[in-house]
Amino acid sequence: MPRLGTAWLGLAYWVFGVAGAVLVGHAGVGVQRLAYAGVFTLAALAVVAWTRRPDADLSVGIAAALLIAVGLLFLAGAGNLFDGVHPVPNDSAPTLLMRDRFWGGPLLYYHPNSLAGLAIVAAIRIGPDRAFAAWQRLAVTCIAGFALSLTGSRIALVFAGSAALLHAVLVIRQRRGWLAAAVPFAVLALVLVLSGGKGFLFRDRFGANDVTSGRVDTWRQVAADWRHAGWAEKAFGDARTSRAVVIRRDDGAPPEGPRLKLNTDNAAVGALRRGGVFGVLAFVLGLALLVRHALTRRPAAWFVIAVLGVLPTIATEDWLLGGTNGGLWILLLAGEAYRVYSPAPVERDGQAAHQPQVDQVVAGP
Repeated sequence: MPRLGTAWLGLAYWVFGVAGAVLVGHAGVGVQRLAYAGVFTLAALAVVAWTRRPDADLSVGIAAALLIAVGLLFLAGAGNLFDGVHPVPNDSAPTLLMRDRFWGGPLLYYHPNSLAGLAIVAAIRIGPDRAFAAWQRLAVTCIAGFALSLTGSRIALVFAGSAALLHAVLVIRQRRGWLAAAVPFAVLALVLVLSGGKGFLFRDRFGANDVTSGRVDTWRQVAADWRHAGWAEKAFGDARTSRAVVIRRDDGAPPEGPRLKLNTDNAAVGALRRGGVFGVLAFVLGLALLVRHALTRRPAAWFVIAVLGVLPTIATEDWLLGGTNGGLWILLLAGEAYRVYSPAPVERDGQAAHQPQVDQVVAGP
């Protein structure tokens, strides 16, 4: 595990969080965090154990599972899929203000940002891989665009845009033709047209002249809580709740109602909130290892695109921490584990058998 950047990103803060809860005497929080740590660690260990077999790349199966999850959400909300107003999972004020975004349907809701993120990361895994048929690669790209248009997720659009740019760079470097590079941009352009262009990108969803949807206020609250915390919570993270949620007085909920339990919506800030100073150090180490493995460990095109493309989402989402969108994290973990732990292929004719056949340009007869 210590060799994987994704393990440092998605597991270390749970360990530090348990230590912090024990040090401040919050036994219940410590037990809950230990349970969370156990579940995520077992999942990661299962991935690593499987990828130690020859040619055991789990990323395709994980991408298929993500697409099934997106399909189930579409099915659950099929009755309101094309409506202007969608049902939402609760009646809190911020959620009601986002009824123009698709959440799924009754009994099966998922945050629009994370829903779009699942579709995009599945497209990143399948789209650049020439082992799939052209119609499969095109179809999964269109599914990602459809999810984007339904959810109106700005950070998912940034994720998709950075992935499309990286894909175009790789395609042009390999001289595989302009059409493959142009398709993702055409889908994104269609999403912008269908979503209202500028109004989609700069919409104030909470009515407070804040296009960040309250994120800046949340980060300020995290900083204030950290300054006023004791040494144990400064070092190992906030220990008041199991998931280290953020409570703000100005969260948009009615004054007489309960306060909302907010995510940090920033992976670096989230590492500080969940793991304290040690959590931030683990986050930096994990990010460095992940990027290094993407660029130096027999990188497949999809893995390079996924790792570098997800970096802009650090600013406004917790996705890399694995807690709020575990699908993205587990796919990155599977891709990294395959490059770090999979047995070295047998050499043939003096050349390693692990050359990336999918990314090679093969001349026709």
